[in-house]
Amino acid sequence: MRFLKALGMTLLPLVLLVLVALGAAWWWAGTEGSARWALDQVAKRQPLVAENVTGSLRHGVKAGRVAWSQGGLQVEARQVELAWRPLALLQRSLELSRLRAAQVRVTDNRPDTGERPGPPSSLALPLRIWVDDLRVGRFEWVGGTAVELRELVAAYGFDGLRHRLELRNLRAWDGHSRG
Repeated sequence: MRFLKALGMTLLPLVLLVLVALGAAWWWAGTEGSARWALDQVAKRQPLVAENVTGSLRHGVKAGRVAWSQGGLQVEARQVELAWRPLALLQRSLELSRLRAAQVRVTDNRPDTGERPGPPSSLALPLRIWVDDLRVGRFEWVGGTAVELRELVAAYGFDGLRHRLELRNLRAWDGHSRG
């Protein structure tokens, strides 16, 4: 009996310490600047630049500009807005309630290898993914065949087996599409 009491007295402070640390981390993730800090940490490991970042990890992020480049491929997004449900990660699911950008520009300056691109060997993803509201005002692909898409509004889901894209609006090639 004494052993159980001693074990309980030892574990109780440890459990309380873990709970306080988790509570502090949850509180911090809701503060202004937590998103900026997280993006700075990613930028230390990836060729990522984020400017004019506001918001928090828990409530959503806005950025004036986000850019990534590697191996001749450059992606730049302007007026980016992201809102998500972070607790969904506990169920191995990435749930974005909103992902928007006024403009996305992809510039492909990779050297031509002469090889024809083929399909990927797998379309499986490590998480279930849901994007309720995906919006891009203008999408440009520069390099090779130029493409411009406007007013893209969509929803996307991957349930672990199937990908589902609901195209709510798209203007491209002098036409208007939904599907």
